Parts: sequence; C-alpha cells; structure tokens
Amino acid sequence: MKSLLLLSMVAQYQVPPAPPAPPAGGAALESELSRMAERYRSQCYSEKAIKIIVDSTRRARTIARPDLAAIRATNKELADAAYAEPFDEKRMVVAMRARAQAQADSEAHYPDNSIAILEQLPKADKVIFARSNAGVTPVFPPKPCS
Repeated sequence: MKSLLLLSMVAQYQVPPAPPAPPAGGAALESELSRMAERYRSQCYSEKAIKIIVDSTRRARTIARPDLAAIRATNKELADAAYAEPFDEKRMVVAMRARAQAQADSEAHYPDNSIAILEQLPKADKVIFARSNAGVTPVFPPKPCS
C-alpha cells in the first residue's frame, strides 16, 4: 500500500521547466547599475573607475553566456535523474558530476574579468578595488572620502 502511494506521488510529479534566461539589458539592469555606481561612490572610487566597472558589468550581463546554458541543462538533467522511475543511481551520480563541472567551468572565468578591471583602474582605485575583492571586511571603520 505504501509503495503504491509513493508510486502514485512520483507519477504525478512533473519536473518544473527550467527558468528562461533573463532578458539582456533593460530598465532593471540600468537601475541596478545606477545603484552599483552610488555604492562605488560611497566607497571613494573615482568617476573614471566607476565608469570602467559599470561598463564591464553591463557588458558581462548583456552578452550571451554558453556556460549558463550548460548549467541550466545540467540542472535539468539532475532533476530528471532524481525523479526518474525507476531511480538510476549511476545516472544520478553522472548528473551530479556534470553539474559540478559546469559550475566549476563557469567560475573559472570569473577572475579574468576582475583582473581586466584591475588593470584598467587608476592607481588609487586599484587599492580600493583590491581591498573590496579580498573578501575580508576590515575591523576598523573606513576612512571618509576626501
């Protein structure tokens, strides 16, 4: 009886469709970039540095990224494997490894963008950028912008 109930629950479950890719650009992106620029001003970045960082972020968010499509595909395969009847452990393991690899491949390019930004910034802004990317919050209050 219990297995029949479980089987009927699994049969009724449908894997939700993968969410569509977010639209490139638009008002939401520009609003986010505006807030980002204000945050950078409060961190004492120069206007030149803010333009470099914001333009880089805009480019990164509006280009097609095949790595995101790969992650979405591996997420779908993982969900399909998890809810397949009968459950196939080997398929699940393969899907888990594929998703981990797709995520690792995507993350591998992250430092390249930060390095490109760092190399373009004026000297004083390089220090601010480096410290903000260190991943450590200082225990002392930040100095006010001069």
